[in-house]
Amino acid sequence: MILTLPQQRCPSLFRDDEPVVQGQSLLPEARESGARVPRFGDTVLWDFNGVLKRPANVAASEWKIRFSLELEDPYWNLLARELMMISFNRRHPEVLKSGVVLEGSASPRSLIHVASRLRGVARWARKKGLSTYPDGWTVEDLRQRVTDLAAEGISPATIRTYVGNLKNLAASEPALSLPWPRGIRGLARAPAVSPRPLPAGSSPPPRFTRRPGSR
Repeated sequence: MILTLPQQRCPSLFRDDEPVVQGQSLLPEARESGARVPRFGDTVLWDFNGVLKRPANVAASEWKIRFSLELEDPYWNLLARELMMISFNRRHPEVLKSGVVLEGSASPRSLIHVASRLRGVARWARKKGLSTYPDGWTVEDLRQRVTDLAAEGISPATIRTYVGNLKNLAASEPALSLPWPRGIRGLARAPAVSPRPLPAGSSPPPRFTRRPGSR
């Protein structure tokens, strides 16, 4: 059993040379012998241009996942790649064997958002003085993350995407080689966002009332 990180509980489900895109229709050039396609072991960039058909309204830069900033750390890098691989290949034999079932669907663009959420939670943990990696976190820490997002004035819709990402991480835990806190029922609902205080000296906007009989 070969483990690349001390926090790993087991080897990853995926081989380094395993293609990221499986069970989907590839573009003709991606099916040619020797074609360059994203593989699980690629730790810097997954480029889906020329591999999967890109919608006309999506820029080429939005069809790439860069493992930059916080995701350059080996722990976060592996965690991100495993979660994305599971998200992108939900019918993979090893994923099915683990019993993992995720909500929603995945595309290169959605994986970009996953990467962004992981960078954000890693950055937040560092500012809060928590353990560098999730193996030292608790469910209460994750609840605090959601509460802090609401306190920052983040919209409920955006918070729901953060919560969805945390839920998928917890659901994927049986298939991950790295530990992640489980038991996140308390995150199912995003907290209400309190209105931001008005600047000093300003007045609240006028409230309009409907006159009786008006339409």
